[in-house]
Amino acid sequence: MGELVASIVHEIGQPLSAIDTSASAASRWLERDEPDIGEALAMVSHVRLSAKRAKSIIQGLRAMARKAEPQFADIDLCDALRECVSLVAGSMAELGVTLSVLGPAQPCRVRGDRVQLQQVAINLLMNGAEAMAEVPEGQRRLTMRWGAALPDLIRVEIEDRGTGIPPDAAAQLTEPFFTTKSHGMGMGLAIC
Repeated sequence: MGELVASIVHEIGQPLSAIDTSASAASRWLERDEPDIGEALAMVSHVRLSAKRAKSIIQGLRAMARKAEPQFADIDLCDALRECVSLVAGSMAELGVTLSVLGPAQPCRVRGDRVQLQQVAINLLMNGAEAMAEVPEGQRRLTMRWGAALPDLIRVEIEDRGTGIPPDAAAQLTEPFFTTKSHGMGMGLAIC
């Protein structure tokens, strides 16, 4: 039960943070001497997308608590990953991180649970961004790339320029509540 509660707190924190960031940005666009309605509407769109994301995470966690089967469907992984990029864009900007996205233009069809796949991608993106806190601003670059590795395999890579993982911590990274961050819960990689 403790892991479930920690998982809920961890997973809902990201979209709530994105909602806050986007709403604040929308306010700033509207409070200018000459309000920029277009930019404000774009931020409101981010708020809606993040709220939708939070709702789908809650539904997924409820299903997991009921031990329901994952909702596998044929999805376009490219579309799902690009949506992740949109969801974390505000957080990346706040952290001074430049995110490069390298993926094929054509769809990458996979069978999976879209929300769960996105949770993994968002957790890894945010971990990568946070791992660069000590890197000078302007050098904080994060890259997400994906594409066919073999005929029936799509590889997704997320690469940051952080200091790396201490060798003594590597074996524990996916254990619940283990963290190398002073402010971490130790749930992100366990969930992944």
